[in-house]
Order: sequence, then structure tokens, then C-alpha cells
Amino acid sequence: MATFTLLPRRWYALDYFYPYSGERHASPIWVSEIIPHHSGSGKLSIKFWHANCAEDMHDQDYTLRVLRRTGGYLLAERVCGTEPPAVVLTEITPEWLKQSFPQLGTPRDGAEIQTWCDEHIRHVQP
Repeated sequence: MATFTLLPRRWYALDYFYPYSGERHASPIWVSEIIPHHSGSGKLSIKFWHANCAEDMHDQDYTLRVLRRTGGYLLAERVCGTEPPAVVLTEITPEWLKQSFPQLGTPRDGAEIQTWCDEHIRHVQP
């Protein structure tokens, strides 16, 4: 299986875990830009549209330190403060949407997930 690779101009599933509470925050995100730092530190910056947040905070820019990449996900910690949250990025799937955002519904069988997300996700509210 090929290693998971983020590509710009695509939808992904974001799962965000706070360090001490273990609280999970999930959101579909549309990644517009990926900027590797090329510093040997495993850091990259991503710019994205965060569907599940307040109206005036949809546009986000995170710096991540990649901890692991496998065939199915990218595990990173967000570079911020002294208690960096864990971030898991995966391909967005109908199963993830059904679990995380049942109010959205899911694509019909055979529907292309990226196109479906373009048409439906901009309506997610926290």
C-alpha cells in the first residue's frame, strides 16, 4: 500500500485530539495548499477550509510536525503552545461522514466522494 500523501485542492477527514482531555473534534477540510518546510524536522504547513467551525474562522493555517505516515493516514502534532494536539488526516469516506456528521447524509453508491463533498459540505455548521 502506498504511503498516505496530502494533495492540494482535495477534501480530507480531520480528527483533532486535545492532549489531556482526549476530546475529539472532527471536521471535513478542503486543503488548498501544502508547504513542506524542507528542514529535516518533518514539519509542513497546510492551508485549508475548516467546515466545522464558526463562520468567521473557516480559513485556517496549521503548522504540523508529522509523526507517522502510513497507507491510511497521516498522524501529526500541531505546532502550537506547550500542549500540542494530535491531528489525524485521512481520506474522506462515506463511513467517516456517517459516523462524524450523520446530519449531512452520505453519497449514494457510485458517487465520487470529492464531487459530493464540493456540493454538500459547505453547509456544515458546528
